[in-house]
Amino acid sequence: MPDTTKPRLRCPLCEGERFDREDGRLSIRNGSTDQRAVLLICRRCKPILPFLNRQSFFDDGTG
Repeated sequence: MPDTTKPRLRCPLCEGERFDREDGRLSIRNGSTDQRAVLLICRRCKPILPFLNRQSFFDDGTG
């Protein structure tokens, strides 16, 4: 039987699991293209994790 539990997001720096969510835009190629992004901010160590099309820059592509 396949595992149906959702993986929990963890901060890649401190392993924190609590985040604040903000909606934002990222400019690509000198401002010629704007991409809507979800920005998650770790409550423990404060780095911003940007997500475009539900994928993070930290995603290794296996999930």
